Amino acid sequence: MYVLYYRYAMRHIWRRFHSMRAQSNASRADSRPWKDAASLIIATPADKTNSTKYPSDYNILFLKRIAKSSFFPNAYVYPGGALDPADKHYRWIEIFQNIDPQFCDNVEKEFFVYQKDGKRSPLFPGDRDALSQGVLPNEIVFRICAIRETFEESGLLLLTNDVQSRRLKPNSVHASSVSHLLTSDIIEKWRNKVHNDANEFINLCIELNKVPDIWSLKEWSEWLTPILSKKKAGKRYDTVFYSCCLQEKPQYLAHDKVEMSESIWISPAEILRRYLTEDIFLAPPQILETLKLLNFSTIESLADYMTKRAMKGMRRLMPHFTLTKDGQIIELFPGDKQYPEDPDELIRERDLTTLDQTFEEILNSKNRFCLPAGGDPVDRLASVLCNVELDYDQVGPVTIKDIADLGLNSKL
Repeated sequence: MYVLYYRYAMRHIWRRFHSMRAQSNASRADSRPWKDAASLIIATPADKTNSTKYPSDYNILFLKRIAKSSFFPNAYVYPGGALDPADKHYRWIEIFQNIDPQFCDNVEKEFFVYQKDGKRSPLFPGDRDALSQGVLPNEIVFRICAIRETFEESGLLLLTNDVQSRRLKPNSVHASSVSHLLTSDIIEKWRNKVHNDANEFINLCIELNKVPDIWSLKEWSEWLTPILSKKKAGKRYDTVFYSCCLQEKPQYLAHDKVEMSESIWISPAEILRRYLTEDIFLAPPQILETLKLLNFSTIESLADYMTKRAMKGMRRLMPHFTLTKDGQIIELFPGDKQYPEDPDELIRERDLTTLDQTFEEILNSKNRFCLPAGGDPVDRLASVLCNVELDYDQVGPVTIKDIADLGLNSKL
C-alpha cells in the first residue's frame, strides 16, 4: 500500500513540476519571434539507381505544401512541423520505460551532445536533471515531434519496440515504417485524430505497444528562418533537421491533403534537376541539404556518415542577407569569412549590409559559404559557394560549376 501511495504521490509531483516548467518555457518562447519545429530527411532504397552524374541507390521523401500555405506555398519540403506541448508530455517517460527499462539510464549517453566550443544550440541545454524531474529533454522532444509530424503529413509511422537492435548496430539501416500493421482506414482515422489533438499520438503508441523510433533519427542540421522581407518579418521557425535511413520502401504513403498536396520519393539529383527546370520550387534549406546529400551514392554510406557524426553536434544556421557592391543580394552562412561573429537572431526587421566586393569577385574568393538570394534557379544553384571546412565533421554542399552535369545543356 505504501509503495502504491508513493508512486501516486511522485506522479502527482511530476505532473505539477512538469506543468510549471512547461509554463515557464512557454513564457520564454513567447518572447522569441519564432516557433520551434522539427523536420525529417528520410532515405529509402530506390527501385533502381539513377543514371545522372550523381547516381544514388536511394530516394528522399518530399512533400509539396498546398498553394494556400502561409509559409513557402507550393514548396517541396521534408515532412515536419511545429512543436506541440504533447511532444513533451510527461507520459512519454513511462511509455518509453515500459518498452525499454534502460531508457532513463541511457538518454544522456545516447542523445546528449556536448560541444566544447560553446556553440551548441540553445534548444539543447543538456539538462541532465530533466528526466529525474519528470521532464523530457529536448533531445527526445524534437525527435518525437519529427516522427509525429511525419505520420500526420505522410502516413509513415516510425515506431519500434526493438530498442536493443538499435543499440547493438547503431549504423545499420534498420528503421522501418510500421504503417503496414494497420489498414489504410485505421491509419487515416488515427492521422485525423492526431491532427486534431497531438496527444492522440501517445494513445496510438500505447495501443500498438511501441514507441517513436528516436534511436534511428540522427542530428543533421538546424535552421533558423531569417527575416525574409524588408517590409514584414513573416513567420519564423527554429527547425531541427534529423535524418533517417529506412531498410525498405514503406508500403503506405499518402499526403494529408490538408497541409500537403503531393508526396514523392525522389533522388537528390532528380529533385535538383526538377528545380533547375523550374518544375518545382525549393527553399534554401532544401537546396543546401539536398546538395549535401549528393556526397553519398549509397544508402549505406549515408547511414554510416549519419551515425559517425551523430554525437558531433551542429550549429544553428540563420542566413545573413547582405548586398554586394554591384547590387546582388546574397545569403551568408556560418563559416563564411564575413558572416557576423554574433548575429542578431532576435532581429525583427531586415537591414542589409553592403560588401565591398562584386558578386563575381565573391564567387572567386576564398573562405566563402554563400548562396544568391532568389533569382533564376540555374544561376542560383550554379552560384552556391562553399569552400570552407564546416564544423563538427559536417559535409558541405556539392557545388555544381557545370549545370550540364544534371542534363541541362539546353539551359546553359
